[in-house]
Amino acid sequence: MDEYEKILSKQRLNKYIREQDNGNLILAINRYKWNIEISRAFYPALNIIEVSLRNRTHKAISSYLNDEKWLENFSVHEQKFKLPFSREKVVKAMQELTLKKKPIEEPRLIAELNFGFWTSFYDNRYEQMWRSKNGLALVFPNMFRRNRTRSKLSKTLNRIRDLRNRIFHYEPIFHWHDLDKHYDRITECASWISPKAKTLILNCDNFKEVMAKKPSV
Repeated sequence: MDEYEKILSKQRLNKYIREQDNGNLILAINRYKWNIEISRAFYPALNIIEVSLRNRTHKAISSYLNDEKWLENFSVHEQKFKLPFSREKVVKAMQELTLKKKPIEEPRLIAELNFGFWTSFYDNRYEQMWRSKNGLALVFPNMFRRNRTRSKLSKTLNRIRDLRNRIFHYEPIFHWHDLDKHYDRITECASWISPKAKTLILNCDNFKEVMAKKPSV
């Protein structure tokens, strides 16, 4: 078992050890493997929600700014965003594309910017932007109008982002007792964007099947 500690680190394995294990590291390894299975099962849903959200959000902001290449022209619109985080992220994305010797084009910038960048546009500092031109309806046309508020969406998207970051940073989620609710939150949010987004998730994932096989860990 020392070899597992060498390749995974003792600090990481400690997150999977329980007092009742009585020093049996095999149980911790089993939990580690189960955590990988759960994380993998979330991937299709996280993939679809991230890609669809960034594309729809970009389109809505394009309408607000009347500029389909607002990322390429970010410096022109920078004062409207009032957030250094956004500028730094866009500059970094441009630098990454340059290092990869790829042209700085809007579709590439959209893909280069991470989920946190896109969810940040639902923070309260952008309330006025979303009120203009009924912007939220452009992103979430299938959400009930009375529920379609920036604050509700921000709360939902931040929860999805937190889960996404834990999974992609290989942190434990196996001990969470509400994983089904997290999954349902993602699929519901996808359905607000487009029913086909939710259908695509359901057609290519196996989350329910994986959870049905949950071992006693």
